[in-house]
Amino acid sequence: MPHRMAFPLFIKTRNPMRKLSTLLFALLGFASVSAQNLTLEKGDNIAFVGSGFADRQQHHGHFEALIHQAFPQHNIVVRNLGFSGDEVGVKPHRSDEVAGLDYFLNMKPGALTTRVGKTEVTYHAGAHFHANVIFAYWGFNESFAGAAGLDTFKANLDGWLKKTLATDNGKGKVRVVLFSPIAHEDLKSADFDAKLAAGNNQNLALYTSAMAAVAKANGVPFVDLFAASQKLYASAKSPLTLNGIHVNASGDAAFAPVQFQAVFGQSNGSSSLLTYALLLLGAILVLTAFLSPPKKTARTR
Repeated sequence: MPHRMAFPLFIKTRNPMRKLSTLLFALLGFASVSAQNLTLEKGDNIAFVGSGFADRQQHHGHFEALIHQAFPQHNIVVRNLGFSGDEVGVKPHRSDEVAGLDYFLNMKPGALTTRVGKTEVTYHAGAHFHANVIFAYWGFNESFAGAAGLDTFKANLDGWLKKTLATDNGKGKVRVVLFSPIAHEDLKSADFDAKLAAGNNQNLALYTSAMAAVAKANGVPFVDLFAASQKLYASAKSPLTLNGIHVNASGDAAFAPVQFQAVFGQSNGSSSLLTYALLLLGAILVLTAFLSPPKKTARTR
């Protein structure tokens, strides 16, 4: 590590320029501790899209809370646009008169009227929202098509990613983080069909692997919630889902730090405080070594 090498260099050298350059390298070494997978900018607009797992995070919001806690000065806006019936590349499974996802990702104040047959609906947007960071949760609903549906799913996901990554909603090109579906939890109940869950998990494993491949091909960060969920289920003292697939309050709380770690490279929001403390301590140690005069050593014959 660069900062481990810096301290003896400060003590041994008397050249001010070398001291200064070494100081900069040392500080860069400490700064690397807080490196993140996704870098948020001030004013970012984050949208959650996808099916059931995204939808359920509207009810408890632990992941969103960690984001605001970690970046309190960023003035981040978060909107959860998840809906349990949604699938990637397919018209949302909502009422026909509901506006498409693109409308909600790039909202401007004003009215939008949609009509299907004799049904007319007018949406009134009171504020701007221009998503430039998207957390996408696809793959669960699509997995019911089984192995036969993999090629269609991969094509739809690839097309959606390419279109989304090329989109500018007014705040620069969109950055996407792709999340796999969670595993089907075995509730170990007499009313629960464990064989059905096992069959679903076989498909979910296939679709998770396909998502990882498509994400890599498009240079998009990928979070494997399928594997993470299996570990969480195994260690949980009580169920993390309502019915095996939709997280409850405990599940939302359990998955939040897992997602935060995967996306931002920190164990949770509060870890940023520890990072800053370590940075400050490191800077003090480096500056102390930099400012202290070199020690004179007696020569022996």
